[in-house]
Amino acid sequence: MPIRVISLVISLCALAAACTPSNTAPTTPSTSTATTTVSPPTTQPLATPSPPNPVDPDTQDPIEPPKRPDIFDTASDAFGAVGDFVTGSPPDDYDIDALSTIQRWLPQSTVDALVWDVFTDGGGTNVLAISVIPPLTWRGDPNFLPALLETLTESDTEVVLPGMFKVVIPRGLILFAQSTGDGFIVTTSSTPGVAMRYLEELSAESSPQTVWTSGMCLYIDPDTETLPYAPFPKDIVVPCEGAHNAEVVLSRQIGTDLAKYDADAITYERNYECDKAYSDVFGSQREHTPTLITYMPDEDEWNRGDRYLACVVELRDTNGPQLFTGPMADRSDLAWNPDSGACLDSSFAPQVIDCAIRHGSQFIGDVTVDAQRWPSDFFAVFTAACQDLLGEFLSNGPATVDVFASGLGPFAFEQGDRTVRCYAFALVDGQVVDVAGSFDGVWRVIDGTGIAA
Repeated sequence: MPIRVISLVISLCALAAACTPSNTAPTTPSTSTATTTVSPPTTQPLATPSPPNPVDPDTQDPIEPPKRPDIFDTASDAFGAVGDFVTGSPPDDYDIDALSTIQRWLPQSTVDALVWDVFTDGGGTNVLAISVIPPLTWRGDPNFLPALLETLTESDTEVVLPGMFKVVIPRGLILFAQSTGDGFIVTTSSTPGVAMRYLEELSAESSPQTVWTSGMCLYIDPDTETLPYAPFPKDIVVPCEGAHNAEVVLSRQIGTDLAKYDADAITYERNYECDKAYSDVFGSQREHTPTLITYMPDEDEWNRGDRYLACVVELRDTNGPQLFTGPMADRSDLAWNPDSGACLDSSFAPQVIDCAIRHGSQFIGDVTVDAQRWPSDFFAVFTAACQDLLGEFLSNGPATVDVFASGLGPFAFEQGDRTVRCYAFALVDGQVVDVAGSFDGVWRVIDGTGIAA
């Protein structure tokens, strides 16, 4: 019997705080140096018409978005016959009623793909199993499933085994749920212990999740998606000779020989290795436009055995990630050396725009950092150096102005580089806001709403 597929209309909305990879400067004033649990801030961009498809400079043909692998295949691959469980039996009344209830219970905003099947154990007991793939932003987040269950039930979720959860939903339906990495499996049965045993059998026979490898190319839909929490969804991997908007420049196991989790040591290795990989391909981060996005395990992931480090690059403009064909390194337009006073839009993409129109930040110049060793509190040290430059640049205005520093990684630092780029942005009640005008002249706040600094 084929796995049953249910197509759902997706209405993307925030169920809880999404977890995404860490995005290094120069794209954001984020003060965090955390891991894959930190989302780079963005303000609401000025509304503009959608641009036409980019043009391939070699052929002058429009670049069409690539066709990605079918996400329903990803959902279907997550489960199947295991142990003494076989498929082929038709759903009984319990299965049909439970499926209908679970469909109503799961918010459509949490589902990009859903497939289901009925498995029967050696004693003839049915288990309804449902494989769910959530939106890409939440994929790989180990906290997504328990947070979802607790949000939907408004109660604590019972942990019955490591990584397996039990929840009772309205009408007394008992569900068991377990993450697959890409998504999660929900099971139920008229005999609850059998539904739990199916997940145990499935977990014992599941293969480790395949992570991205160096040189892979990715396509993320800029209208609905951001990079996922963890570096492994396979259905966003596309051929590099075709259209894509992200590339993996490095992926490997963490080399630090640690007896236990050490956030500072792992953060340094992440920053050093990704800075080196970037420099080897493009040159200095400070002087080139590709945005570097890095992955490393947080403490929870580390304790579950995750040791993967990955470095991904995007090309961003005011409309989001750029679509291109062929290796990013072959492009001739990657230099980034703005003049002091240049303005950037609300996305903080490295693209100069007119300061007279709405924008999010302003480049105020380069500054040399006085440090002999890479500082553990590098963001604070670099920002302090930029503060001195801000004092020379800033004129009085209607809001607080702060700075963020970017462009210097530990690999470049170890090679003798001590220069950071300094960008200024405005704050109202602790929120980043858009402005018009130049911070060294006359400027105004566009509105009083924004994002937390």
